[in-house]
Amino acid sequence: MDKHIFQHRDTNYPLLAIIALGILFGNWNAQAQARVINLRALHNLSASGSIPPWLINESIQKATPGDTVVCDSLVVEGNLDMNRAQVDTVYCNLDFRGTEFRSDFKCTGVYFLGSLNFSHATFHKTANFSGAIMQDQATFDHAKYESMANFMGTTFKSSATFKNATFNILAHFQSAEFQDWADFSDSDFRVANFVSAKFLQSVRFNKTEFREMADFIGLRAQGTGNFWKAKFHRETRFWNVAFHQGISFAEAEFLHDVAFRNSELRGDIQYDDAQFRRKVTFQDVVFDGKTSFSQVVFRGEAIFKNTKFTSLTQFIEIDGHREIDFTGANFQDKMTIDKSRFYGDVIFADAVFEGNTAISGEFFALLNLKNALSTKRLDLQKLSFSREEKADITGIILEQAFFLSLKSHWDQLRSWLLFSPKDSETPEPSAVPQELAARKSVSGVYLTLQNQYRQSGQQKDLEACYYDFKEYERRADHRDGDWIGYSLNTLLWLSSGYFTKPGRVIGSGICVIFLFALLFSQKGAIQNRDRDASATRFGHYLLDGITLSIQAFTHIRYHQPSNNHLKIRTANIPFFTFQRLVFLEGILGWAFFALLLLTVVKF
Repeated sequence: MDKHIFQHRDTNYPLLAIIALGILFGNWNAQAQARVINLRALHNLSASGSIPPWLINESIQKATPGDTVVCDSLVVEGNLDMNRAQVDTVYCNLDFRGTEFRSDFKCTGVYFLGSLNFSHATFHKTANFSGAIMQDQATFDHAKYESMANFMGTTFKSSATFKNATFNILAHFQSAEFQDWADFSDSDFRVANFVSAKFLQSVRFNKTEFREMADFIGLRAQGTGNFWKAKFHRETRFWNVAFHQGISFAEAEFLHDVAFRNSELRGDIQYDDAQFRRKVTFQDVVFDGKTSFSQVVFRGEAIFKNTKFTSLTQFIEIDGHREIDFTGANFQDKMTIDKSRFYGDVIFADAVFEGNTAISGEFFALLNLKNALSTKRLDLQKLSFSREEKADITGIILEQAFFLSLKSHWDQLRSWLLFSPKDSETPEPSAVPQELAARKSVSGVYLTLQNQYRQSGQQKDLEACYYDFKEYERRADHRDGDWIGYSLNTLLWLSSGYFTKPGRVIGSGICVIFLFALLFSQKGAIQNRDRDASATRFGHYLLDGITLSIQAFTHIRYHQPSNNHLKIRTANIPFFTFQRLVFLEGILGWAFFALLLLTVVKF
């Protein structure tokens, strides 16, 4: 059985060898048949000589697969119209390096099976490749388009390069599809239209210049997008775009408005060293990857409304000259703002911080965290605020904000804490708000901060924050005409510093003792007191009065008060007998003891 199998296999070897030789011969034969059809050499044309369009079309139609039609460094005077010549499929390679097209070039819907090389070509009129399909590599490096370059709906199945190309009128790549990598590096666009273009691999626009409108609405890139050192002179629109493997605008320069609206940016996202000279809008953008805005300059407004950051986000050494608005933004991972300078408002109203967040830097305007929600740690310890003449309002707004963990010190916040008026968006400065501030919202800020300091064990910050809050309430009572509340708060302020200063309680108690001691120093205040007429009588009376006052205050009796009335000069004061004064001082003693106890254990 085994022997039969081996014999059967041996009989197949000659057949396999014949098939292999046939394949090799076929490939050799095809290579042998492939030709290079050099039109300049074939027709004895000099460099930069003229060639009629019909001769090019005729040569293309006669060429077979694998042939290369070379038409380099020639001048095509008339319209080169493949559609009129009924060329719907080009089987050969085309080499038009350095060729100058004086009239229109049209090949709409043509299927190019071979490679295309238009490097250094010049198109004086319209170059229309719309709807064409390019199966092999397409090279347009250093090409120059003096009129419209129409690649609308063109499909590039292999790599496509437009490096150092110049588009002087309109580059129309709307709905074009690049199935392999594409390179537009160092190109120069006047008007660029990449609306709904698709890049199934990476695309590069490194050091590319866009001199007028650049439109990328609906662009889709499955690979990376690189705009390193790209320069945008006029309005630029990246609406509803998607980059799935990362995008870089490192060192890019935007001289006019630019908008990234409703877009999805995945992978590593870099705007390092980019400069935005005018307004930039990132509204409703999803940054789905590590995002870096290091050393970015925002000279105009920067709008990040309703943006979502799913991974680590860094704003390092930012230079913000106008408002930066993160209203409604969602930071799902760690976010850091550090070593930055902001001359305009930075707004995080209604923002959500789901990761640890640190905000530091120098603020010359407003930091607005109104209604912000932080479910992790929010670090504000290194905030720095500076006031300049051009800044109307400088400080931080924390109204209705919620922080699961807040790292800050009250002595840093108190001078810069702002509150919004009830019916106005203009905040009122200082830790004690102005008249228009709503007391309810102010109380909420203080209570939130007090809870944070209590949870983190920041005792000194807690007491200082509570003291400033009670000071605000006292002044607000005086402003609103609430004299009962004002009197009670004033009494607490004098006696204990609103339960925050035990030393003030002790000092107030000593003052009460001394005051009653003066009253008890009168004649007839103490029963059985020595009444000799010695020169030291007042000193004896004062010493006895202090002793009685201390005894009354501490409820330890030694001297017995008389039932005589308190006198002012020779007039008796009704109701106030010395026994009743002792009783009153005893009540005050108990009150001060309770006040001291509350002051010690309150926090």
